[in-house]
Parts: sequence; structure tokens; C-alpha cells
Amino acid sequence: MSSDVAIRVQGLGKAYRRHASEGARLRDALFKTGSGEETWVLRDVSFEVRRGEALGVVGRNGAGKSTLLKIISKTLTASTGTATVQGRVATLLELGAGLHQDYTGRENARFSATIMGMSQREFTAVIDDIESFAELGEFFDRRISEYSSGMYARLAFSINIHCRPDILIVDEILSVGDIAFQMKCLEFLRGFCAAGGTLLFVSHDDAAVRALCDRAIWLEGGALAAAGATDKVLRRYHTTTWQRQSRTAGFEIHDTDTPDTAPPAPDAPRGFNPETLPDAPVPGAVTVVDLFDATGRQVALLHGGQRVEIRIGFHAETAIGAPSVCFLVRNRMAQLLFGARTEVAPPLAAGTGAEARFAFVLPYMPSGEYTLAPLVLDGGAGAERVVLRSDPVVLAVHTVHISQGLANVRMRAVRIERTPDARGA
Repeated sequence: MSSDVAIRVQGLGKAYRRHASEGARLRDALFKTGSGEETWVLRDVSFEVRRGEALGVVGRNGAGKSTLLKIISKTLTASTGTATVQGRVATLLELGAGLHQDYTGRENARFSATIMGMSQREFTAVIDDIESFAELGEFFDRRISEYSSGMYARLAFSINIHCRPDILIVDEILSVGDIAFQMKCLEFLRGFCAAGGTLLFVSHDDAAVRALCDRAIWLEGGALAAAGATDKVLRRYHTTTWQRQSRTAGFEIHDTDTPDTAPPAPDAPRGFNPETLPDAPVPGAVTVVDLFDATGRQVALLHGGQRVEIRIGFHAETAIGAPSVCFLVRNRMAQLLFGARTEVAPPLAAGTGAEARFAFVLPYMPSGEYTLAPLVLDGGAGAERVVLRSDPVVLAVHTVHISQGLANVRMRAVRIERTPDARGA
């Protein structure tokens, strides 16, 4: 196997036999009678994942995704074909899998590190990092039978990433936990791949797959239905799903197969990409990030379609020659949903500050948590640099309006009228 290939799957298949009775199952296990109905959950699956690459795995429930991951992680034996990996593998397949209910978080960390082949010296070097990343506080030294599902996810993720894996196999675990921890995990996974790590990622969340993976494969009925660029694979997967569902409604949906090279949408208002701006920090701080409704009342819960005002205040100990303020709202997969930026203000003298106000109607976003990141910039167009930033503020949004996708819009008019049956029935 080439040195730059981390995972190679060739002709992989997995079959189970369904027996009429437990006695028949026992006889088959003891004497290899070959009785029972054979069911293939994976058949002739082949692909490669290179070092530094993140590969998404998508498909309906029962398509064989979890079976595939279990075979690659050596917790299940294949019926045909091979799955070869190069490097230390860490798996996050099921919430709480591999964790002992009667052990504390710290004891589970030690136990897991031993299983993954770490020495006591290696474990001692990373245990503080495991505890810090998990952010469990005093619960790190309590039995995990007292943990919530989100705490399970924190502990499992932190243990696995700090046991120095070369390959991470993750199945849906980012769907558990609060938004701040989800974004923290997302940033780690991006950095992990950038540093040469390999990620195999299963999710039903398109946003998560797009955020992490440049390539994806689609499993359908245990077989490889498509492989390639993430957007193209997801488009084929959903088009096929919609076609299947639409046939009962009497209409068809066709895949237009748009080019992969379609130009991306702008990253942010006013034509600048905040992700690429250099940092040039100055002494000072963002002092205020507050939300108000149309009556001027400070609020913590926002509603889709609501008039909102965001106030961002800051103080700087040194002069800022061309100050401006912006905010960026992201979902739990760190996708930039929207943002705004003020015009460049007159110079600010050292030891002074300012407050920016943004008034707008909140889009109809799916109910949940989002983050708002405030930034203070210095410099005119094309020469901006970030001089002040603070931790993102969590926004809680509740939307009663029908909302799907990343956001929805307010309809001016919606109606349905009876018409003659077009088929002449």
C-alpha cells in the first residue's frame, strides 16, 4: 500500500445469515451447515482515503455505513474483501462505546489510552489536555453513569483525539452536545486533517459533511452508489431520494448535474472575507455584546422574523486610525449564515471606545443555537486587519414559521387554489 494512503478498502462485503430458530443458528455456528437465509449488508465496496484527507460517508439508515466503519476499525470481521489501515486508529462510533459506567472520566481516559497502546508516560503527558478539552469540571472525577449524553460526547471525543491517532473514524457524534463544544470539535478536526491526519466521517447532516469533507461516498443498499466531490455526491444522493419519494405523488425530479466548478457565493457582506484577515491585536477589549428587541428591551431568546438590534461596544488603549465593527453569525457547523459591517469611522484616540449598532429583521432560521462573533477592524477596504476580537456569544433562536435548510424568508403571499385535474380524471 502506498505510503500516502491511510485507508484502503477493496471488494469489501459483509453477509449475515437469518435462521428459522436459535437451534438452527447454533447448528450452523458449530458445524458450518450454511443453513439460513443469507443477507448482504455490504457488497463489493472499494475506495481509498489519503493522509490529510477527510472523506464523508452518506446514505440512508440501513445502507451499511456503520457496518463499514466497524470493519475498518476492526470491531467486525468482513465476509469478503479487505480493509487496510496505516497508523493508529481512534473510533467514535456509538455514544459511550468503550466507556465503563462504573469508572470516572479520568479512569476511563486511562483505560482507553492503554487499549490504544499508549504508555503510562504518554498518558501522563496528555491527561491534563484531555481534562481541559472535555470541559467537564468536577465531573471528570465522577462515575460516568452520572453523565448526560452531551458529557459522554465530550469525554469520548477528548479521549480519542488526545491519544495521538493517525486516523479518526467518527459516526454522528458531532450531533450531540452544545453548540460551543460542537464548533470546538469542528475546528479540531479541520486542524487534524491540515496537520496530516485522516478522517472518515459518517453523518446525516449535510452541513457537517460539507464543512469537513472535500470528498464523499454514498452507500445505497450496501453498495457504493457514488464517489467524488462532496457537493456532487450529496446532490446525487438527495436527487435519488426525492425521485423515490416523488413517484407516489405523480411527479418527477431530475438531476441537472450542475458543474462542480460553480462560483461560490460571497463569504461576507461588503466583499471581504473575515477568515483571511490578519490579526494585529491592540490593548483593549470588546466590552459589550447585547441584543434588543424593537421596544428596546434586552432579550436572550430571538424569534425568526423579529426586529433585532445588536450593540457591540469596545475600548482600546491605543489609537485606531480607521475603525470599523462587524459581526458574523454561524451555525453549529461553523457555516457563515450572515453578518454585517459598519462603515469606517473617524479615528479613535488612545484610551477611548465606541459602540456599533446593527438593526435588522432576523431571518427565519431553524430553532436552535447559533454563535455571534464580534470583530473590531482597523484599515480601509483591502487593508483591514483584526485588532480586537472576543469569544462568540451564543444566540438562542426559536422559529414557529416553517423553516428548512439554513434559513427561510417571509412570504408576501401564499395560497393554493383548486384546478381541474390535469390528467383528465
